[in-house]
Amino acid sequence: MRKVLIVAIASLGLMATACTKATQEKASEDTKAAAQKTGDAIKDVAGSPEMKSVGADIKTAAAETADAAKDVAGQAKVAGKDIAADVKKNTAEAKAKVESDTRK
Repeated sequence: MRKVLIVAIASLGLMATACTKATQEKASEDTKAAAQKTGDAIKDVAGSPEMKSVGADIKTAAAETADAAKDVAGQAKVAGKDIAADVKKNTAEAKAKVESDTRK
């Protein structure tokens, strides 16, 4: 949309250079009016209830994602501790077996 607006304004500017002074002034006024209407429309959209709802939805989704990430991190921590405990236990059992086998 921004590119379209820039092209439209540039086109009006080119047209204005080929016209009389009165036509140039009219084109300038029209361009300013179009820019003002565009700005007003953008403000209306940004302040609309729909856009506020979208913002609220994004905020909610971000909070839910953060909560899910915390849960996953907690689960990973628990799983890591379980794996470490298993490794420690298996290492102790293997060491005991090696010691037992070397005594025989």
